[in-house]
Amino acid sequence: MGKKWIGIFLFFISVNLFAQAQSTLPLVQESFNEKYNSNVPVSGRVIAGIMFRSAIDNHNELSIFLAPLKSDLICFKVQSKDGTYYSANEYKIPKSGISGSISPEYPTKYKKLLNEFDETELALLAFSGSCDSKHIDTILISARTQTDIQEDVVILVSSGRSDVFLITEQESGKKNTTRCKRIIEGKRTAYDTQCVIEVDSLLEGTNELSIIRRKPTGNMPSVKFNVLLSK
Repeated sequence: MGKKWIGIFLFFISVNLFAQAQSTLPLVQESFNEKYNSNVPVSGRVIAGIMFRSAIDNHNELSIFLAPLKSDLICFKVQSKDGTYYSANEYKIPKSGISGSISPEYPTKYKKLLNEFDETELALLAFSGSCDSKHIDTILISARTQTDIQEDVVILVSSGRSDVFLITEQESGKKNTTRCKRIIEGKRTAYDTQCVIEVDSLLEGTNELSIIRRKPTGNMPSVKFNVLLSK
């Protein structure tokens, strides 16, 4: 083999190894934090998950849709609607930077269990910063498959037994209001409501969204959050 072909061969090997190294988001800690039992405490957050709604052909191929962030740390939480399964782990974004759909390292002991949860029974929440953060700055959209951008985004909410409305803002500055749907099937310890919006209703970059919760006795405090989307 000539020097030219050896050089080309080594180049493609190095490119392939680099791609493999970037194919999974690495855990910060060596130990993987997850729990499964009937008394798992839920986080108490109003926003339980933000995900692309996609056909679940392989439940174990979880993914996060990355976009440029100020922080190099991501928290990824997974919890079941009934509160029996919960995980919270931190991931480091390599300095080289990654964008698009990527799988977080997820060495779960409960693959069979996760396979049994349908599309409304498992919430994924990925956000910039530490899992201990009380305030969530920027939320990334996740998915239960290796996927490209899908048509719909699902936001899973703990309603506090209220009617829930999602407020989004168009590029023109006009606000849109979406009435969210209560989930009535099964045990609903972690969340009980889902809001579905078209991905085209989100702007490229940072989107400021609000959850409004209304009871007959009056409104509960609104919850504002940012969703980052790179189309």
